[in-house]
Amino acid sequence: MARSRWCASGLVAWSYRHEEIGIGEDGIEGVQAIFKNREVEARFEAQHVPVETRFGTLTDALGVQTSRRVLNTQLECFLPPTESRVLAGYLFEELAVGGGLRFQAAGRIEGDRLNSIATQFPGEYLPDGTDPASYALTRRFAPKSASIGALQDLPYGFVASLNGSYVERAPTGCELFSQGPHDATATFEIGDPTLRLERARTVQLSLRRGIGPLRLDATGYYTRYTGFIYKRDNGSRCDDDFASCGSGDELRQVVYSQANASFYGAEIAAQLDLLPVGDGWAGLEAQYDFVRAQFDDGSFVPRIPPHRLGGGFVRANGWFARIKLLHAFDHTEIAPFETTPPGWNDLRAELAYTQALDPAVYGAAEVTLGLQGRNLLDDDISNSASFKKDEILLPGRNLRLFLTARF
Repeated sequence: MARSRWCASGLVAWSYRHEEIGIGEDGIEGVQAIFKNREVEARFEAQHVPVETRFGTLTDALGVQTSRRVLNTQLECFLPPTESRVLAGYLFEELAVGGGLRFQAAGRIEGDRLNSIATQFPGEYLPDGTDPASYALTRRFAPKSASIGALQDLPYGFVASLNGSYVERAPTGCELFSQGPHDATATFEIGDPTLRLERARTVQLSLRRGIGPLRLDATGYYTRYTGFIYKRDNGSRCDDDFASCGSGDELRQVVYSQANASFYGAEIAAQLDLLPVGDGWAGLEAQYDFVRAQFDDGSFVPRIPPHRLGGGFVRANGWFARIKLLHAFDHTEIAPFETTPPGWNDLRAELAYTQALDPAVYGAAEVTLGLQGRNLLDDDISNSASFKKDEILLPGRNLRLFLTARF
């Protein structure tokens, strides 16, 4: 008779608060918004001991997850107080049929409930002389997800995998109920309380090697979205209230919207050991990644990062040394009302030493002390995912001294 191994993950709770500082209507700088987030999550999982079948060795895991999140806001917040509840069940199966071939399948179903205050804005999201109507609203969703894949061990330590998945995602509280200024991103955010489930169908092909002198991680993917949820900049500008939209100039008005879209891209990273140095190796590393995302009408999805290409030199044993240059190309595949950020170069260097310790004496298994330099060329680096990429650049040349411990 097969036996089960039960693993209860237990209960996790956390509380978070932050304040946003800005200039108020009285012209005095102070706290303009307060966010308080409390969340509790519990998970219980049962794993079955491997079972020998006529097809191969079967292992599985069955779990239940539940969470509750309460977001309280005060002052000029873009989101009213919102409560979210999730109850989900999931199943994972793996069948090892021999010859290094493994099949995997997983499924998840959940029930989501979100409560807050929704606001009905005019059709063009511009004031029409009347105050937008607000009302209490509860939305319920039952997203379902499933995936299937195969992994094959190849000669020389390579592993190839092919995966297909269908994933449904419920809109978040921000996407449904946003209705005001968000100073941190310089946006006036408007949610859509009628949003539907977001559906994604993905095919992913990977080739990995984690051992030996050549280590490689290469992944290519294609995702087809039905009802992709995104922030759409509609070209209007606002100040701190909806009545100013269309005539203001401080904040971009962004509206949560849905449209069908296609994403495809690749991520490739490799390291090659060349010369023995002490107890370790010196070698080269390289990386390349890109994503192309378009809606069905041919326009580009907003806030997508540019193509990036990087390489460097690595040396590792007790001492770890690295110098690496990451280049981002000019980003021209932009959405309406987006600017075209120029390419940039991020040169980084790091020197660190790791010392193994006796946990019985020091409580830690190892400790690492290091010095890291970032953006050593002091280039102007913008974050394509930020609405404030033209106003606020990433940090210039900087040095960081760090100490980490592993227990």
